[in-house]
Amino acid sequence: MKGGLKELSEYLGAENMAQLTVEVKKGEEPRLICAGCFENKEHGSLVCSFTKGLLTGAIKAKRGGRLHLERLKQETGAPACVYEVKTRGFRA
Repeated sequence: MKGGLKELSEYLGAENMAQLTVEVKKGEEPRLICAGCFENKEHGSLVCSFTKGLLTGAIKAKRGGRLHLERLKQETGAPACVYEVKTRGFRA
């Protein structure tokens, strides 16, 4: 998954769509850190919701429908949006 997320972040950066960083720490869910998308300066706006949908669709297309992004709560005025890539659990 790390390679796919890195490829996605490089593509979005090359196309000037988003300044995206991938963070993968052992024992934790991978994180996508978006410092700016589509020249948006206001984190948490509708543009951020659009970017989250774009990222979710790209990840699901590559890795399957069980993955989703969960936005982490941050302090107001934070310099980036942070999303964890999570696997949906199925209840019995």
